[in-house]
Amino acid sequence: MMRFVRTTIELSRSARCFFILGPGQGLVAMVLLVILAAAKPASGIDVEQECWGFDGQVVLDRFNLLSVLVSNPTDRPVEAAIELQKRGAGTDKVGAAIVESVYLSPFASRWVQFFPYVTGQFDEWTLSWGRRSDQRYEVAEPRVGGAAQVVLVEADDLTRSRFSIKAFPEDLFPPLVAATGNLRSILLDHAPRWQKPRRDAFLDWIHGGGRVGLLPGEDGEYPTFGGSLAVLNTPLSSQHLGAGTVVRLGDSDTDETSRFLQETKRSADEDPDAAAGTSDAQYDYQFGQNVFSALRQLTDPQHNWPVIHAISLTYLAIIFPGWYFCSRRKVDYRITLLGFLCVAIAFGAAFQAVGRRGYGETTCVNSVAIARPLQEGAYDVMQWTNVFVTNGDTYQLSHGDGGHLYSTCQQVEKVNGVIDNGLNGSFVVDMPLFSSREFAHRGKITRAPFRLELIDFELEADQIKSLVLKTDESFPEEWLSIKVLHRHQMRDLRPQDDELRITGAMNPIGSYLDMEGQSTRDYYPRGRWYQEESKVDRHKVYRDLLPSLIARALKVYDQDDATKFSLDDDRCRVFVYARSDAAFQLATDELQNQDGYVLYVVDLFIPENP
Repeated sequence: MMRFVRTTIELSRSARCFFILGPGQGLVAMVLLVILAAAKPASGIDVEQECWGFDGQVVLDRFNLLSVLVSNPTDRPVEAAIELQKRGAGTDKVGAAIVESVYLSPFASRWVQFFPYVTGQFDEWTLSWGRRSDQRYEVAEPRVGGAAQVVLVEADDLTRSRFSIKAFPEDLFPPLVAATGNLRSILLDHAPRWQKPRRDAFLDWIHGGGRVGLLPGEDGEYPTFGGSLAVLNTPLSSQHLGAGTVVRLGDSDTDETSRFLQETKRSADEDPDAAAGTSDAQYDYQFGQNVFSALRQLTDPQHNWPVIHAISLTYLAIIFPGWYFCSRRKVDYRITLLGFLCVAIAFGAAFQAVGRRGYGETTCVNSVAIARPLQEGAYDVMQWTNVFVTNGDTYQLSHGDGGHLYSTCQQVEKVNGVIDNGLNGSFVVDMPLFSSREFAHRGKITRAPFRLELIDFELEADQIKSLVLKTDESFPEEWLSIKVLHRHQMRDLRPQDDELRITGAMNPIGSYLDMEGQSTRDYYPRGRWYQEESKVDRHKVYRDLLPSLIARALKVYDQDDATKFSLDDDRCRVFVYARSDAAFQLATDELQNQDGYVLYVVDLFIPENP
């Protein structure tokens, strides 16, 4: 239909041919033009291949990688915006569309990468670059699994038989560290040919906890890296880069390589087999809903319920029995309808005026985040945010440059917005007046890093007897909680001068997290429809979220996982829960009132003879 309309428009612009050639010849010319227009290629883009994740699988309730190979089969260049849209039952759209701009030369092809947030194993996703049916492509249903272990190979070397695990082409490695959260380990026997964004993302992934196993190439020599990757050139059999590890292995089929892969599974703090089950997804979904619900409480409405109830009762009384008695009197029906309309408008305005006072008419943003240090004073941040606005408008929500991913995390609702994931990622959304919008965000944020130096560490009967950490001037001042985890023991830390020292009794991580208590904790406010709300204790709301954030950071999904959890013996993990600063806030002048907390997760390695 759209093609016919466009053809008709073109014909109307050249309708003079009808009159010049005469009615009969003009009709023939019009028919020929319609045929030629229909003979044009319906779409300048073909989807040749798609690949989920790093190994063909996705991890639920996480940002995942989707690589799509598109081509231009025509002799004309094509420039288009490709949308990735999640769909619910039938053809209903869910959430906001993810858009990527693409330019293709004649007969050219290229890979385009999307970073959707997958909430269910039966999610349906559609690619589109127009409104016609031939400008739409149904993406294959993602297969659910755990974090990936892959061998990085050159694009033309995917079928090498010397590797027993999934091969991943190096040119598809994402240029954003935010997109590597579901990658567990990499085997590597050559120096990748990468531009700076991919090199930086690879090093950031290692610093955030990634594990790399270096293998000798076909010539028997270990790869030599140049540029910023030269830090991998070490004669040591194992070295730490940030929270990550680089290990030199033997050949790919040796027991040493197999042991590396098995140790990576154990040290990932996640059961790779359980990740494909439903318990993890159920907990993650519940975690997200609880966080968003808690953040919505911080909007702190203070409605004047007595006045609202009085207006409601008065309105009902006017409708009945008031209108009933008016109708019994002989009054012109037009006057009756006009009076009814005036009453409805007047009480609607009254409800709006009284109701909006409950929000103090203040736009505000509340958030919580988990931040892991990367190289050069940056953090890999996973953040959950609730935005409340008093003015209806289109808002651009972003965190500046650095590479950011956004998602509404919706499973049912359609959101009138567009997501641009990438170096200057943003979420543009239409928000009605006095409404809120929650969304998840992951990205690389630059902030003045605080450093922790291990000064003293002593064990007694496998329990921490003494621990002293030296801090610097960048350590957060407005902290809510500081804890340290060693193996399965959780202890509190207390600042003293420029040091952190343990205090209080040891608490097993299983009893502290209390996963069963988390699953039954109610974040939804009750009873607010009939009584005036009390002032929300903001610190208590944020404090109650801390165990859930730590569980999410540890990838612990149920009480059995929490009870069995144990860190590797060579490290301890420090959790600093502090008020967020400007670096973690939305970069927009329209939203000034922003507040939130950040859980900093810092790994410290313990020397062999502390």
